Amino acid sequence: MNKFLILLILAFFLNSCKTQEEIIELKLKVCVNTEVQRFRRLNGNSNSKDIYISLLEIEDMLIKENFLQGKKLDSYKSLITNILGDVENQESLREIIERNFKDQLLELTYDPTVILIQCPQTILITEKNKINSTLNLQYETMNWLAAEEYKNKEAIDQLFSVTNPKDFDKIIYRVPFIYIILMNMQVLN
Repeated sequence: MNKFLILLILAFFLNSCKTQEEIIELKLKVCVNTEVQRFRRLNGNSNSKDIYISLLEIEDMLIKENFLQGKKLDSYKSLITNILGDVENQESLREIIERNFKDQLLELTYDPTVILIQCPQTILITEKNKINSTLNLQYETMNWLAAEEYKNKEAIDQLFSVTNPKDFDKIIYRVPFIYIILMNMQVLN
């Protein structure tokens, strides 16, 4: 009976942790979309499309055009390494993105620190998130990357190393990498 009670308490605790993660992820999405909508309104854009859907569409196009081999950390690392070292690859990918997402790029061009730093910071403060969580570690690294205009290879490598591959299945943890791709190709300048 005592073992059953311990297992029940453990199951409840693990379930509440998962729920806490889901709450944090949802709040991050709400913060980002709220800020994107504010930007859109200020620029006379009435589009109410979820920014994560736009980013997923870009990601799907990267997969369709064989720039990404899937939605895995290693695939992103390979693409970003190629982009940082191969101008021809940058040009080819830039042309495809500009051709397929010309209208959506404006929505992605405003200050990326809102999505990559400001909203994560707000959520980390209000939710008192764990110091070693992927969100917190990405946030700390993104501060460094922002100071380096998202081009510092050492900081990008650190971003890969602090991102838990399990978390990478969720779009909110892939967003920094999508922005790094777009900014290093100078699509968002």
